[in-house]
Amino acid sequence: MRFIYTDGNDPDFIELCRGLDSFLNEIAGGEENRAKYVLYNLREDIHDVIVV
Repeated sequence: MRFIYTDGNDPDFIELCRGLDSFLNEIAGGEENRAKYVLYNLREDIHDVIVV
């Protein structure tokens, strides 16, 4: 197992976020149903990330 200490701009973290967003859109019935929460989950605001 490898630990990578990075930030919200890491390509692997971005890919993970896209996958999670897609999954959340699916279970919430679309992006418009979770639009009010998107404001609180911006990658630009994430400064410390550990990718395993």
